[in-house]
Amino acid sequence: NALIGEALLPIGVIPLTSVVTVLSYGEVPVIKVCFLDGRCVETTPESLDGYVTEKGNPRNVKGVREVAVSYPSPWLQGGIRLVDTPGIGSVYSHNTDLAYRYLPQADAVLFLLSADQPVSRAECAFLQDVREYAERIFFLLNKIDYLSTNELQDAVAFVKTAITDAMGQKPFIAPVSARLALEGKLSGSAELIEKSLLPLFFSTLKNFLQKEKGEALIAS
Repeated sequence: NALIGEALLPIGVIPLTSVVTVLSYGEVPVIKVCFLDGRCVETTPESLDGYVTEKGNPRNVKGVREVAVSYPSPWLQGGIRLVDTPGIGSVYSHNTDLAYRYLPQADAVLFLLSADQPVSRAECAFLQDVREYAERIFFLLNKIDYLSTNELQDAVAFVKTAITDAMGQKPFIAPVSARLALEGKLSGSAELIEKSLLPLFFSTLKNFLQKEKGEALIAS
């Protein structure tokens, strides 16, 4: 949501996403739900929870293959597609399985961590399994607005050590606040956007997509 600048996808504090959502550029917002049997139907942002969340669609009982979202976000121009997968280490093993399936197809991976619980054992186990993709994984330490400066420094140091141990090389870690970034975009507050630190990560990701993507593809 912070990347595209709109409160479009469901958010929550419990294991949330149960199916994959693919975001791409479109002149007008369109949400299309595609099922395993080949059917596709259009829906609204208000109805999205019923298809993509574990609460609205537990263990994907509705048979959703993926949800395709077209949105006029500048970030999606130029052929960029954002694939929102279920999280790692959920109590629902099928969610982690989906993330494993999509990772080899990605040019760049945004691995979201929470500053209040920096790295779990399940996340470390996942990272050990996917070490061959280490060079294209960007770690975002989210919710930094909950921490003091000293707490943030401790959290970043802890995450860096844990990921280095798991993957065998030092990671790229960007402390961010997605909440502040989205609030800043929706209200037009440049101060909140800067405070979120997301623009610093944007510049790194843009550089990777523009200059290093080809090398990553060849290596993969």
